Amino acid sequence: MIAVPLLFLPSDNLGDWLMRGLAVIGAAALGGFGAGLIVQISARLTTTRQVPRPVLRIIRLLGAITCGLLVAYALFHSGGPGGGGSGEGGGKDAGKGQYLINQSKDVSPKDTPNDTYPAEMKSMRITVVPAKDGRYYRIGDEKQALTFAEVKDRVAFRRAQAMPFERLIIVLYEDSPDRNTPVVQQVKTLAQDNNLTPEISEPKGKVPS
Repeated sequence: MIAVPLLFLPSDNLGDWLMRGLAVIGAAALGGFGAGLIVQISARLTTTRQVPRPVLRIIRLLGAITCGLLVAYALFHSGGPGGGGSGEGGGKDAGKGQYLINQSKDVSPKDTPNDTYPAEMKSMRITVVPAKDGRYYRIGDEKQALTFAEVKDRVAFRRAQAMPFERLIIVLYEDSPDRNTPVVQQVKTLAQDNNLTPEISEPKGKVPS
């Protein structure tokens, strides 16, 4: 009778499965006996009468089922023999081999320390250039000048990325608009509105063409 179910158990952990099964059976037996004993003692203390046998059998059965299910859930829900997690790579092999590689892939980008990013990724450089058409700004090494509205969109887009973004560097050459003009001041205000640190850089020479 027992040979057929054993065919469906993992052969490499057969002893562990049998021990768990015996633990469940023992817990069910203790649960049924304990439930019946508690009910009998309670009946004697409150009514001085014995509990009817049909009622006692039902209570013992419920106690056995409850304890057996609880122990089975605790033993088998933890991921099968070997413990330490469920699924492929769990159990005694957890923490090495393929399991360790999969765990490293699940690390969120937010858990990576900020100092692992290059310095240029922590800032955005905006060069203020002389212009007559309202395109006063170049971002990074780009040659095309942008309007302030386009700069706002680029800053918002960059802020939405996963990489850290902490500083807004405003580059003013000798022929750039003065730092006190609205063209420059509105960039500083944009940085502050986005919780960025505005920094002014004033290299020598004229704006590179």
